[in-house]
Amino acid sequence: MAIISHKNKFIFLKTRKTASGSVEVALAGVCGEQDQLCPTGDGKELGITEQNNQKPLKQVDVKDLGNFFAAMWKNTIKAGNPEVRHSWNKTRRIIKSSHFNAENMQKVCGKEVWNTYYKFCFERNPFDRLVSFYHWRTKKFKNPPSFRDFALAVIGKNKKQASRLKATNFSNRPFYEIDGEIVVDRIFHFENLHEDLSTFFMSKKIPWNGELLHTKAGFRPKKDYREYYDPELRRLCEKAFKFEMEHFKYEF
Repeated sequence: MAIISHKNKFIFLKTRKTASGSVEVALAGVCGEQDQLCPTGDGKELGITEQNNQKPLKQVDVKDLGNFFAAMWKNTIKAGNPEVRHSWNKTRRIIKSSHFNAENMQKVCGKEVWNTYYKFCFERNPFDRLVSFYHWRTKKFKNPPSFRDFALAVIGKNKKQASRLKATNFSNRPFYEIDGEIVVDRIFHFENLHEDLSTFFMSKKIPWNGELLHTKAGFRPKKDYREYYDPELRRLCEKAFKFEMEHFKYEF
């Protein structure tokens, strides 16, 4: 879930496969009535509702309106159908999705809020995250690809298969970078999730009971991520993940 908390003056950018669903549940509990929330499916299942995230009709972008009516025409959906209402709500969203990149979030917030609120997110060892990403993206495949084929598609060595294998949008850098520059105040580590989240709450003087729910569990076998990589794949991924490995001091 992407969050703009005016009550506590922070902006949370949700990265992929970093237990952000668990974090959003904790953060939603300290948000106020005027805060903007765009939850994921996990958040909605746990009772977190979208909040203050709908534009007035007169502010809806013409392009978004065009996409909405095109979708209606394509699917020949009757106006009373819940799917139409859902599509219309998505059209009017301010924060377009729970995974909302830094550049778009900056535009939505405006300069004053963006420059004065505390902006943060989480990152994770890319070797471990790729394994989690693989199991999440292929969980509904009847005949899932091998991890190796999926990984090669993710790092651009098999671009033709990337879309078919759902091996796209792996990088988290767009959530904390704009034009190659880190623009958030802090990037916490998934590996220190509870400790780092506690540090955040303490720094903002926000009471927290320490409870952290585990969402999206059960899709990944209990197997060390290193076992998924042969020497060649490890070498290729080390090259592809050079920034994350060096900047966050990660090791294979």
